Amino acid sequence: MGSPRSLDGPRGIRILFIPRTEGGRTSERTPFLFHLMNSRHAVAGVSAPWDALLYNPAKARWPRLLLYAIDKVLLILRGVILGHRSRATVVFCETVHHALAGLGIARVLGIPCVWDSHGNGKLLYESLGKGAWSIRLVTVLERFLGKRVDHLITVSERDASAYVDMGLPREKIHVIPVASTYRTSIRSSHPMLLHRGAIVRQCCCSSGVFDTNRTGRRLSS
Repeated sequence: MGSPRSLDGPRGIRILFIPRTEGGRTSERTPFLFHLMNSRHAVAGVSAPWDALLYNPAKARWPRLLLYAIDKVLLILRGVILGHRSRATVVFCETVHHALAGLGIARVLGIPCVWDSHGNGKLLYESLGKGAWSIRLVTVLERFLGKRVDHLITVSERDASAYVDMGLPREKIHVIPVASTYRTSIRSSHPMLLHRGAIVRQCCCSSGVFDTNRTGRRLSS
């Protein structure tokens, strides 16, 4: 259930990216990763036109909850159609909300799913002083997704440890720093590649060059 899949090599990689980036509507990390992958592989972006409304806390909660469920169904349908047309070999999802739809798309298409978490939800909710029910809900959701996606990317070792504490296997968790920091590493020409659902990270870090295979072992340093 969501165990890391084997490497196929870089050729023929076609990424279905959720959501398609449109300028400033997404975080800095999302458009950066989208353009990075698009410069090295074939990338098709799934549009998520309701995001600005769904995740705006200034809007009424109950209408947004109804739209949330409808949005995820439409995202799955849209993604399956686009993924089939583009012959996608991996689904790459930004945030837990997009991963919910992305996992469904990956299951229908029979391809790996990678979730790029922008930070552990439980840690975030605790830092914001959210109620116990909200913290429990986000924990259950992230544990559910984390155990079923093929690979999970997060932004720090602290977040990675929090996911391990949720019961996720450490070998499927990969740490890639925030885009503003990661951009400096990319300039050294050690790219991050997607190999059919396994993350191969070859970025210049203080500890050396990392190449992570399906077991999560450090191959070089």
